[in-house]
Amino acid sequence: MAFYLMKSTAEDSEIDIGAEVNHLLEAWADRRNYDALCQLWGGYRSLNGLTDGWESFLASLKRLRGATRMQESERILATEAATVDMLIGVVSRMLNDR
Repeated sequence: MAFYLMKSTAEDSEIDIGAEVNHLLEAWADRRNYDALCQLWGGYRSLNGLTDGWESFLASLKRLRGATRMQESERILATEAATVDMLIGVVSRMLNDR
C-alpha cells in the first residue's frame, strides 16, 4: 500500500485559520453550544507556533468532526461542519509539508 503525503495548495495560504475559528467560536457561543465551543477552544489555545501545538489543534478538530458525525452535537450546522472539514484539510496538509 502506497502512502502519499498531501501537499499544501495555493488556496490553503489564502485561508485565515484564525478568522475561521473565531467565526465558529462566536456562532457556538451565541447559540450556547458549549460542547463544540470547548472542544474547539481547547485545541485552538494550544497553538504555540510549533508542530505539537498544531497537532493538538488538529486532534481537537478531528474529535469535533467525529462528534458531529455521531450526532452527538446536532447543534452544529452543515456549513459549520464543512468549515471544520476544511480546517482539518488545511492543517493536515500544512503539517505534512513540514
